[in-house]
Amino acid sequence: MKRKTTISSDLTHITKLIDPRSGKVLREGTTPMATVGDFKTNPTPAEPQVDRVDELEAKMDKGFDEIKALLVKSLEK
Repeated sequence: MKRKTTISSDLTHITKLIDPRSGKVLREGTTPMATVGDFKTNPTPAEPQVDRVDELEAKMDKGFDEIKALLVKSLEK
């Protein structure tokens, strides 16, 4: 019986620590413990999400203005 499966002699494995909020890769390493340990000793600061909050606030204000206009319009009838 001849086997068709071969195992490479040059195995590499890269573990990635991904930020759940942004989906960006924070650290890469060879083992999960080494990757997390490196992140704990040298943490990456979180990016401020001020722009996103301002954008969402502007959308909410626009939505409230549309609702107010519809209410005023329905009360006038």
